[in-house]
Amino acid sequence: MRGHMLDQFKRWISKEPEGADAKALSGWAKTHGHIFKTVRNEQGGVVECHETERHWRIEWGAPQRIYIEGSELRLREELGISPDLQLMLISRTLAMKLETDVFERFTEAMQTQIDHTLPEEMRWLAMFPRVSMGEHKALKARYQLQSPATGVAQAWLDGELADALLRAASGVLQGDPSFVILMLRGRLYLRMQAPRLDSEMLDAVDHLFGIAARRAKVVAAAAGRTSTINSASDWPSTSATAWQSQLNSEAGSTLPPADAALPEGARAGSRHARR
Repeated sequence: MRGHMLDQFKRWISKEPEGADAKALSGWAKTHGHIFKTVRNEQGGVVECHETERHWRIEWGAPQRIYIEGSELRLREELGISPDLQLMLISRTLAMKLETDVFERFTEAMQTQIDHTLPEEMRWLAMFPRVSMGEHKALKARYQLQSPATGVAQAWLDGELADALLRAASGVLQGDPSFVILMLRGRLYLRMQAPRLDSEMLDAVDHLFGIAARRAKVVAAAAGRTSTINSASDWPSTSATAWQSQLNSEAGSTLPPADAALPEGARAGSRHARR
């Protein structure tokens, strides 16, 4: 009996991924020596890596945001930096779409306060100032940067990351898929629309995310805002909903309160986006 149960358990944890995309993710993970796990009762997969210098995870599956159509690719890394550093880089097309949505929600309901049910991205667009990209004209056409720490955000973007984002615009982000990078609670998050996976695409996203994470650590160190990295054992389970619930709870403790008034600048920006 015990041997039968052990065999069943081994088959469960070694379950082969189903579908070409899940197999592509599994194969990519094995090629790079990472851990791949299927998601029980759901389509998709999880890749985990616990290196000496990096602790990160990739999730792929059903979208957790209504603005992402098809499947969603999500990356998260523990940075070991101060939790008070917050910024968001978002594709400009998506930012304009979300700003219009926020404006219409407020005008239709005659609201002057932030709705706590809105996704973090929409609340950040309304509450955080837009950061100037300086001379990066090509970046301005594709991306939007927002943060209460404008100097840190500009330093994070300058140089290596700016170059990587420009390359991505004509590479892995060609076609302008929904794309967001968030720095929140000492972690870096990436969300993007990813209806199809292959090793080349995963390499490109991993490379871009790695540069963004490395730059975050550099600017945090320069600002004197480093901290002890969280243990990988503190991460939530690998279920597809774990990240969603964790990110929402984190946002609740770091974002402006849900009943905060919508700033005049945010209302004006949304009206402009609507036009």
